[in-house]
Amino acid sequence: MLNSTNEQPAKTPAQTQYPDRYYAQYDPHAAGPTPVIGWFDVWGYSSLDNVPPLSDLLPLSAEFWADHISQPQTPRAVQDGKIVPYTPPKTLSGQQAELATLTTQKKGMGVYFQPTYASAPVLFPSDDASYANALQQAQVVQLDAWTDGTAWTLADGSSVPMTSDDVTALFKKMAKYRGACQNRSAALNKQLESDLNADLTTDWPDNH
Repeated sequence: MLNSTNEQPAKTPAQTQYPDRYYAQYDPHAAGPTPVIGWFDVWGYSSLDNVPPLSDLLPLSAEFWADHISQPQTPRAVQDGKIVPYTPPKTLSGQQAELATLTTQKKGMGVYFQPTYASAPVLFPSDDASYANALQQAQVVQLDAWTDGTAWTLADGSSVPMTSDDVTALFKKMAKYRGACQNRSAALNKQLESDLNADLTTDWPDNH
């Protein structure tokens, strides 16, 4: 009688149904490149209930899988039976979200303004909090409660003395700049409705 110690262990259902072990899920009926929508090391699953059928999977080599899990995850697609880099198509909502972020950045870039006691233009922050502060100080001026020479603290912790006229002029310049940024954003948003490839980085107002 033959010794059974050399017999191979019985294969698991996962090994039988998915012999290549590593797979990428994609839509085989879509035109390529087709984005990868799932990655599977099937032999490590205790249940196959949520594993797609083989017809929706591209088998991967052990070498590819080892490289895949060791690298930062970037969008991939299947084209002609191979994994290729993939750039997702632009969407209106995605471009609008990018525009909203850019608009906030532009509005907060700051404005250059030269106070009476300064020898050169100074960059005053213009983000939402700074704008709210400038509005508040302009209201103080309107109440005739501003003392000329009062220090205005800048983003880097330094300060510059300001007159009441300086405060009013700074607020007006800041409001005008931020309004121009908002108008540019609105124009770009309208352009996106007909052209998702519109350049979002051009023609923003100058902050000088």
